[in-house]
Parts: sequence; structure tokens; C-alpha cells
Amino acid sequence: MSTISLFEHPLSLDGAGMFVLRAESALWAEVLQDKAGDQDMFEPAELLFARGMHPRYVRQLRLVASDVGTPTSEDDVLGVATLEFPMYDNPRLATVSVVVTRARRGQGTGSALHASALEIAQENGRSTVQAWTYEPAEIPPGVRELAAQTGSGVVQADSPESRFLTGRGYALGQVERISRLALPGMEEACRQRDEAVASKPQDYEVITVGHAIPERLFAGVAELSAAMASDAPSGTLDLEEQSWDAARMRAQMESVETADREQILTLIRHVPTARLVGFTRIFRDRSVPEVGHQWETLVLKGHRGHRLGKLMKVVNLAAAVEFWPEVRRLITGNATENSHMLAINNALGFEPYAASGFWELRLHGTHS
Repeated sequence: MSTISLFEHPLSLDGAGMFVLRAESALWAEVLQDKAGDQDMFEPAELLFARGMHPRYVRQLRLVASDVGTPTSEDDVLGVATLEFPMYDNPRLATVSVVVTRARRGQGTGSALHASALEIAQENGRSTVQAWTYEPAEIPPGVRELAAQTGSGVVQADSPESRFLTGRGYALGQVERISRLALPGMEEACRQRDEAVASKPQDYEVITVGHAIPERLFAGVAELSAAMASDAPSGTLDLEEQSWDAARMRAQMESVETADREQILTLIRHVPTARLVGFTRIFRDRSVPEVGHQWETLVLKGHRGHRLGKLMKVVNLAAAVEFWPEVRRLITGNATENSHMLAINNALGFEPYAASGFWELRLHGTHS
């Protein structure tokens, strides 16, 4: 019978407990290989560390299953449950992920980790627990489907992950399509960029920033980040708006650097008001130089309908091809009900690559 040990988030990249994050990263790589057929969505241990390095905003705890009592190395780890508690906003929420080595799946290890995670979430006064699953890009014909509460998107109803979560009271709140783009060559990327820039409205200016965000743009990017948190489709998921300010932006930039990541950010400025009204960005892990990750794309309400979203994406894509010649593929995710952004990505050549289910459980009897 395996034991469950609790680990606080490491204090540094070479601190005690980093072996847990390295083991977790390797276990998720197994899952990605099974679900997507490769590891283009691989997340290095440095990235896992960076997500929890600012406990003022997010606190992380990890539960580790092991057959040797208290584990001390990667080889001792059979499974990991990661608990994430937002501390700056969304105080009701906890996010839990559970991953178990192939050899121990279906033997109760994941159940024990999950039960311990829920107990800790309740002890910390969290009333909503969210989880996510990786899913294949397409469901084979004849396989029973489970529809998301948004009315858009489905997952396999009888997969081990779906049975695990529905059997514990989770509801499928949303499905995200994960798409992949084979990047065009420099000539084609520049042609697309130049055409888009030539047709943009005169009241808007395009700004592209490589890696570090200049101090003068912090307040505007913070405003856009807050808007992204409230405007992005979230279906029935229990989420509040996120609070962003310059201090949180600095913390995020420190996390990006610690994760050994770099970014390219393209912004839209409304010239008459000098206000930043749109942004999009691509990240890349330096340890996986051939894969980029398309993150947020947002245009503020009141400035939509001018094809600014596609303009930013095309400009940023060309910048990625120019600045990172090693990048061959770009990964992105969109809620299946976000038909507008999916249409833009389809037009750019993105194709379905995988999917993700977002699940939610409402707890009762939490401690206040």
C-alpha cells in the first residue's frame, strides 16, 4: 500500500522538493504521448516551479504517492496531485491535477491522491474544485460522448478520466480545442503581416515587444490581462475577475524568466486616446526551442469589428518566425464555443491537435 506525503512548493530551483516537480513533469509527458502522440505540450519542471513561485498570488501544494514512505528522489514517485489556491482573487477556488505512472493506473493510487487533495482544499475553505483532462483531437465513431455544459464540445464519456471525475461528482463545464500550426517560412509570414498592416484602420498602431515588457507599458498590459480574465469564454465555471496591477505584472515577468521562457508580445494602441486596446503573445521554452505556445489574444470591447485580432496574430507570428528561426510549430487552445477566434485560427492554418476538458466540483461543508 502506497503512502501519501505532503510537499510545500520548493523555495528555489535547486531547493528541497524539486525532484517532485521533475517527476510530475515526466509523468505528464507520458500522458501527452498517450493522448496526442508526441510531447509538443511538454512542460519542463522549471515551468511548474515558476507557476508557484509567488505565493502572494498563487499557493501550490503537492501530494506524492510512494511505496517507500517519504520519497526522496524521482524514482520514488508513483503519482502526484498538485493543489493550486488563488490567493489574490477567486478565494473560493482550488485547482487539482492528478497524474499517476502507467504501471499504477487503475490500482487506487489516483483515488488516494485525489481524496487527500479534496480534504486539504476543504481545510483551506475552498468550495469549488476545478480539474482538467487531456483529450484526443477526435472521438472515434461509435464511442459514447459527454457534452460540456456550454452546449459546445464533447469528450469521451467512458474514458478512464471521465469515469474518474464523473464518479466523484464533477461536471464537464467546458471543452477546449487545442490546435497546432506548422509555421510558414519567413517570406510567407512577412507577406501575411504586410498585407494585414496595410489594411489596418488608421486610428490603430501596432507595437511588437520581444521578451521583456517596457515599464511604460505595464499599466496597459495589466489592464488587458484583467480584461482577458473576465472576457474569455468560461462557460459555467465558477470564476471571478482577476485583479492585475504593475506589481503582479512584474511578478509574472519574473516567473517567465525563472521558467527559462521567452515571449513575443504584440499590442494594439488606439492612437486618439493612446490607450492599449488589444494584445496577443507567444511563449517559448528555451529547452524546447522548436515549439511555441500561443497564449492570450484579446481586443477590448468597443474596439472589435476591425479585424484587429487577426492583425495582431499575423504580426506576432511573423515576429516569432523572425526572432526564433528554430520554431517549427505553434500550439494554441480555444474554447469550442469561441467560434470567432477559432475562425481566425483556422484561416491562419491551425489544425486540431488535441483537446482538453475543464471540470468542476462544488464542495459542501468547507471550513471558513
